[in-house]
Amino acid sequence: TKQKINESEIRRRLKLELIISEISNDFIHLKEEYLDLSVNRALAKIGNFAEVDRSYIFLFTEDELFCNNSYEWCNEGIEPQIENLQEIPVSILPWWMDKLNKYETIHIPLVSDLPPEAHSEKEILEAQDVKSLLVIPLVNSDGLIGFLGFDSVAHVKMWQQEDILLLTMLGEIIGNGFGRLRSEEQLIQLNTYLEQKVEEKTKDVINLLELNRAIVDNVGLIVISTDPSGIIRSINPFAEKILG
Repeated sequence: TKQKINESEIRRRLKLELIISEISNDFIHLKEEYLDLSVNRALAKIGNFAEVDRSYIFLFTEDELFCNNSYEWCNEGIEPQIENLQEIPVSILPWWMDKLNKYETIHIPLVSDLPPEAHSEKEILEAQDVKSLLVIPLVNSDGLIGFLGFDSVAHVKMWQQEDILLLTMLGEIIGNGFGRLRSEEQLIQLNTYLEQKVEEKTKDVINLLELNRAIVDNVGLIVISTDPSGIIRSINPFAEKILG
């Protein structure tokens, strides 16, 4: 019996590794237009495998003052919370944010056992009927950008340390995927800005040349332009009139 349990656990672990490998491959080649599809597919795969009721991703705003439930997968019969979890001030989650800012995983086997310093987080989770949860920080080269979470509503769930380590790897994969897309977007914005500036400068130069030409053409002075070897390249109308 013990051998069968061990074999079952090995098969389960291999399945999780395969799922994470598939998600990793998806995110390595991730394109902006397929972002939502890829993220939602990943949440569904992990949510179904882990037998949780809700899996989700929160992303912080650029000023890091708020977080938004950007993606969510819900098991059958579970009420979605994504519409209710927008523009959440991070200031109301001090215990939660202290751990995330240290890049720590938040493993809560029983929400009712949260310490007094997490009373604000406890109220929010109990309002969603969450009994147990696991939260993984999403980190890339820019630092903490959000978190990946798994809620158990129907029953209490204890996560195994090996699973937590694998899901932490998943968090790194997703975090780097978001970071790469954000870098590409910033690069596109920078290129667009530079192109606009070049276009503006080009117009300025053209306008200046046209202004100079207008002055040269109408001035009552002889203006002759030559190249470095002394060959005349242009003369103004006044010079042409005087010199022929």
